[in-house]
Amino acid sequence: MNKYIFHTYLRNHKFLNLLLILALLLIIINGFAYNSPVWFDLDYIIVNYFIDILVNLSIGYIVSLIFYILVVFIPDTKKEYQLKAKYMTTFGVIGSKIHNFILTVFKAIEFEVMPTDDVHSKWKIFFEHTDLHYINHLRNKVNKFEDIRLGTNHYETYYDKLIILSSQIELLKKDLIPFIAFFTENETDVYTDIEDRVIFSNIRNFENDLCIGTDDMFSRDLLHLIDIYYKIRKLQGADPISFYNKIDQTGILQI
Repeated sequence: MNKYIFHTYLRNHKFLNLLLILALLLIIINGFAYNSPVWFDLDYIIVNYFIDILVNLSIGYIVSLIFYILVVFIPDTKKEYQLKAKYMTTFGVIGSKIHNFILTVFKAIEFEVMPTDDVHSKWKIFFEHTDLHYINHLRNKVNKFEDIRLGTNHYETYYDKLIILSSQIELLKKDLIPFIAFFTENETDVYTDIEDRVIFSNIRNFENDLCIGTDDMFSRDLLHLIDIYYKIRKLQGADPISFYNKIDQTGILQI
């Protein structure tokens, strides 16, 4: 946390730091040149008078800056750090759910992804040559899913899995609302991107006829979800997890 506070101060208080350097230089120069001859035949009493005022102002500024750092900046930055840790954790969970959402769609429609593939480009090409009725596999195909927390396996359709993930993401989005005022510009952009995606709130609308609107939901929104996932990983300073569909020997989809 101390390193975070230090870097935050340097990044956000460049003007104050410049004034601090000038104040320190003035004090140091005055210490070396106080008894030196006055240039241009100026009255040394008047010169020393104004120099003393500047030095006193410099000392006052340094004391005030130290007081500001100890009383205002450090407590506020610690609070910001704690809040950031909370909402960045939520961002991370949302990123994980989006990753699982995308993998579930890929597996359901048998969209094969290798670790070295450009998922974004490959998906656009794949979807342009895919019959939309093929998306019905989401509703009809059943797969074995692993519950990591409980250590159990269960069967459900891919579509049911997407509904569960969508509900979880919608709840996590609400958890971010109290922290919006503390977001950076990049964090606000990511939150706005997540909020603009209608795929999560509308996914139940495709239950009766999944093919209605799937051209938008799976071609446009899924591409946006891929971008959002990469942005969240970037916010966390982490490399994206591969979209490679990893299947173990039992045939369980690891998502």
